[in-house]
Amino acid sequence: MQLLINTLDQLRNENDLAVQLTNQTAVNSEVEELQQEVGGLQQQLQMAEEKIRYFEPDPSKMTSMEELESCEKHLENTLNCVTERKVHIYIYVCVCVCVEH
Repeated sequence: MQLLINTLDQLRNENDLAVQLTNQTAVNSEVEELQQEVGGLQQQLQMAEEKIRYFEPDPSKMTSMEELESCEKHLENTLNCVTERKVHIYIYVCVCVCVEH
């Protein structure tokens, strides 16, 4: 009888160890996945920061009149796009309000 109890205890211990190893493997997998996600988000952040530089240029770093004019043109184009989008949204809202009444 004691032999069965000892064997059962040993099996429980082995099972507990197997569960711990399985849980640790799952945790390691999740950590790796999170690290990959963080890496991707860091790349997105860097790309966004580069795009922001287009909208907040540093005049002291501009070396030519062409660069300054190019930046000005880019900002004007962006402003035009924003203005057009604003008009489209305004028209959409007006149409929705008129339809409701």
